[in-house]
Amino acid sequence: MAITGNGNNNFCFNVSGDSLAGIHYLLGVRVVFSAGAAGNSALLVDAQNSTIYHCIADGANYTDGWAVLDQVNGIELSALTGDAEVYVKVRK
Repeated sequence: MAITGNGNNNFCFNVSGDSLAGIHYLLGVRVVFSAGAAGNSALLVDAQNSTIYHCIADGANYTDGWAVLDQVNGIELSALTGDAEVYVKVRK
């Protein structure tokens, strides 16, 4: 599935392999597991496969977020278990 966005540099990743190419200033990440269970996880990496953000749900309907405030080269949802949406806010 393709990445969706709202035109304000907010993007939604929801399938492993979704990616955003190029250099971006990453403001923050928010993950929402709409159902799921403890142990479901989401992993965002950069173009060098270094971890940007990783979270592991501790129960159903888990949400988590993190301000990153860093420049990154490429953003990829490398791994996703469970039913989740990963929201990424960037500044170009």
